[in-house]
Order: sequence, then C-alpha cells, then structure tokens
Amino acid sequence: MNSLNGYNIHVEFVGRIAQKKRIIQFVRDTITHFMPRMRRLVDIEITTVDKCQHEYFALCWGNRNSVEIEIARGSEEDEFDIDEMMLNLAHELIHAKQFLRGDLSANLRWTERKMALYEQYMSQPWEREAYNKEGDIYEKYWKKP
Repeated sequence: MNSLNGYNIHVEFVGRIAQKKRIIQFVRDTITHFMPRMRRLVDIEITTVDKCQHEYFALCWGNRNSVEIEIARGSEEDEFDIDEMMLNLAHELIHAKQFLRGDLSANLRWTERKMALYEQYMSQPWEREAYNKEGDIYEKYWKKP
C-alpha cells in the first residue's frame, strides 16, 4: 500500500500567517512521517490567533478524521517568530497524529485508558510523546536544508 505523499491531507488556514505553502508541506511531511501508509482523507485546520487561552502557545483537538490546531503569534510578554511558531506547531502535529490514529480521544482516553483530568500536565503520556519528538520533527521537516 503506497502513501499519497501527503496529498490526502487537506490543510486549511484561518487567520494570517506567512509561508503557507511551506507550512502545508511541513504538516504533510510530519503526518506522513508518523502515518506513512495512511490513505484516507483527513482535514487539518490551522487557526492563528494573537494569543491562545490560558497563555498556551498552541492547542489541538480532533478525532480520526479531522484535527483543529490553534497557534498563537505570541504570549503576554513575547511575540513569536515563524520558527518559534513552527516548533509549537510541531508539538501540536504530534497531538494531531495521536487523534488521527485514535491513540488520543477528545475525552482524554489514551489507547483505551482513561486518564485523570487532574494528572499533572507533563505526566500525561500524550504530552510526554509530544515534547520528546517535537524537536526532531521541527529539525527534520522545518529546518531541513
């Protein structure tokens, strides 16, 4: 079974951001990296906002067919440049993969195991995976030569 080289991944933007074509390729490369045999169509919507709620740098939610990502242009103290935004997007794309594969569900069920809402943020398995892999994804697919 061959991959569709990411062209089965529809990326849509809401809000303003530079380098949209490059970002689309970054999204496709990243999802294809984690799901090379995926042939079904998926939708990924990326919304850029001045700031995310609760001072998060980005947010992600979704299901096996579609994912919504909200990415901040800055925080209370700082404005993010495109590279900082793409590192944050790399983190959220790992969550997107988790939703698309069914590893993570909207009700915080991780591979069939319900997680406590009060569990410490960095102890959650989906966050551990995202933080462990975000740098490699960023370097491989955004900062590539």
